[in-house]
Amino acid sequence: MAARGDTYENPVTGQRLTFLATTADTGGAALEVETAYRPGGARPPLHFHPSQQEDFEVLEGAVEAVVDGERRTLQAGDVLTVPAGTPHAMWCEAAPARLRWRTAPALETEAFFETIWGLAAAGRMTSRGVLRLSQMALTGPEFKDEFRLAKPAWLTQMAIFTMLGPVARLQGLSARHAPPPAAAAPRVD
Repeated sequence: MAARGDTYENPVTGQRLTFLATTADTGGAALEVETAYRPGGARPPLHFHPSQQEDFEVLEGAVEAVVDGERRTLQAGDVLTVPAGTPHAMWCEAAPARLRWRTAPALETEAFFETIWGLAAAGRMTSRGVLRLSQMALTGPEFKDEFRLAKPAWLTQMAIFTMLGPVARLQGLSARHAPPPAAAAPRVD
């Protein structure tokens, strides 16, 4: 599991993730990270977290967000709370951005981040920063309490994952993946 100060870089999206407070640090109450986006990086799919709230504070730059169908531009100093079950996506278009990101409760979000960043480092993500369908067939159900795609409907996703899961296992894939090697944390002066 991640330790406070560990930093992962996603070679596909360019997003950097530094752990500020891990699941162990908070007794599972929350996971807190700092994330850095590069401009023009991949836009994540519209998704939601069934029982977790996310709080974002823009520390530097600006990000675009879609929250429950409404597009917003958030700039340094802005704070955004995304309630559990709310479809959303966030990305950076014009200049680098840095955010503080808190997920509560933590659940298995730390393992989810390690898996996603690890899969990206292993080349198991499309150039758009999305898991290939065969990988999603295993990773989606594994982290269903932490992350769900907003479309198609969850029952449809589960039907697809159930059909593709055995094929993915035959291909040697697994639901979880080792985290990428930790990068040097950015200097804070």
